[in-house]
Order: sequence, then structure tokens, then C-alpha cells
Amino acid sequence: MQSSISKIQKIHCPSLYGWYMIKKAEYESRGYEDCEKTLVHVTGASNISSILRSNLNWRRVNRHKFGKGISFADDAAYANQYAAMSIGLDRAIIIADVLIGKCFLGNSWTDLPPYGCDTTTGNRHVFVKFYDDEFLPKYVVYYTSPPIVIRRRFNRFRF
Repeated sequence: MQSSISKIQKIHCPSLYGWYMIKKAEYESRGYEDCEKTLVHVTGASNISSILRSNLNWRRVNRHKFGKGISFADDAAYANQYAAMSIGLDRAIIIADVLIGKCFLGNSWTDLPPYGCDTTTGNRHVFVKFYDDEFLPKYVVYYTSPPIVIRRRFNRFRF
């Protein structure tokens, strides 16, 4: 069963863009020349109007595995699979430019990255951001997710 896309929306917010460009210039002044990645964040479709008014807010994070911040992924299917079940099946993928400077290998006990790091990661797919204006939403893709099947590993057991 595949997801069904219902709408794609381009985001245009001059104030968010301005703050993001200031932060990007700050990163580049620290020597992070290639500091921008295009990544995705999955949320419930009902959350989008609030996000478009005030951007993603790392202070409202309840679930966190690699640090208490906003999780972005480089793979939409991966992001959809690990998004909270409580957001339901009507979902939205936010496609954003994200500033990545120095990463720290995080874990569930990491609240913030250590001094000198701006991002945590737990594997090669997830990047967690903790500070405002380090991500710029560009598009929202609304879709309906098929029910997610939880895969159980029975590698140790033979039936």
C-alpha cells in the first residue's frame, strides 16, 4: 500500500528567510562552507498552520531519540516510518533547508549537543536541530499514510 499525496504547497515567509540567511552567514563565517542540506520533517497535517505561523519549535518536542530538538531526515520513507503514531494517517512532510555544522553522536539522554556542536545525529539518516533559525521550511507535501506495519525481528527464533 502506498501513500497518496493530496497537495503540495510552496512556503514563502520573508521573515523566516531573513533570519535563516543571517544564521547561514554566521555558519559560513565559522568555516562551514558546505553547511546546508535539504532534509524532511514529518508531522500531522493538523500541525501545519501553527508551524507556518511560527516555524518548527524545538521547545515543544515530546519524543526524542537523538536529542531534544527537531528531527530531520534525508529520507522521507524513513521519516514517515519513525514519526509518532499519534499524529495519525493524515500527514505532512516539510521539506526544509537545514544548516549542519559540527555534529555530535547523540542518544536518548542527550538534551543539547555539547559546546561547539550544533547538531546531533544517531545514524546516517537523522539530524536533530536545537536552535531557532537553523532550518527554513520550503515546501509542505500533504499525504495520507498507509497504516504502518511494525516489523518484529525474530532472527534468533526459528519456527
